[in-house]
Order: sequence, then structure tokens, then C-alpha cells
Amino acid sequence: MESPVSHALLRALLSQLRDVVALKHTIDTRPLKLDTGAALSRAEINTISAVAQASGLSLTALASQQKVTKGAASQMVSRLVKKGLLSKAPASGRTIRVTVTERGARAHGARVASSQRLLDAVQASYADDTTVLRDLEALNRLLSAMRRYSLDET
Repeated sequence: MESPVSHALLRALLSQLRDVVALKHTIDTRPLKLDTGAALSRAEINTISAVAQASGLSLTALASQQKVTKGAASQMVSRLVKKGLLSKAPASGRTIRVTVTERGARAHGARVASSQRLLDAVQASYADDTTVLRDLEALNRLLSAMRRYSLDET
């Protein structure tokens, strides 16, 4: 029995989804020019934001939170210290505490504002929560189907 769903429409849906994913990837990976005078990578701004949200974070805790090695976290923090966005200071024992500088706090604030602008742009395309929920349910159906396909193909 033939499906009542058009393959052409499904291909168009998957094509649009690919475009959404590609655009979101572009947004997520482009350097951000925040109130710092320099472009920051997403990894850099994510690190600044993590520290801003939990000031006095240990280097070990930061590495764990960012799901990177302590060495990678240390390198990132050193780079951001050189840019004047973070500061680090010894705490008890061998623990290093990381905090944001005033410049880092401005970068974090600009990142929060940028995220809010994206939410506002998406929100403007919806009339109410019901339509958001409808689209979310549709995406969940699509994701479930793609997961089943993925498992079948392994």
C-alpha cells in the first residue's frame, strides 16, 4: 500500500531541515564581535560565559563543565587572560580560581543580548505557544523517524 505522504514533500522538509541545521551551525561557529574590540570564537565566549555564571570557578571545574581536558581549559583560560577577559589566581593548594574581568563581563552581557535577539527573531514568527508546540511535536516525530533510520542502517 502506498503512503498518503508525498515523497516530494518529505524531500522538501528534509531539505529545509538541512538548511536550518546549516544556518544554526553558521551562527554557532562564527566569531563574535562583542564589546571587547576583538572577535571571539564560540569556544572563547562559551568559556567566558561559564566563568561569568559561576565566578570563582576552579580550572578543574571549568574543564569538567566544558567537557575538555584540564590542559585544554588551561590553554583557553591563558588565552583569555592575555586578552583581558578573564583573570586567574591561586586558591588553596594547587587550585586555580578563574574569574571574569570587567571586559569579560561586558563580553558575556553582549553574548546574552545576542542570544536574546535570536530568540526574539524566532518568537516573532509565532503567534502563540500552541503553534510552537505543534512545530516541536513535528520536529520530535521527524527526529524519532531519523533515529529509527539511523539504528536500522548500522
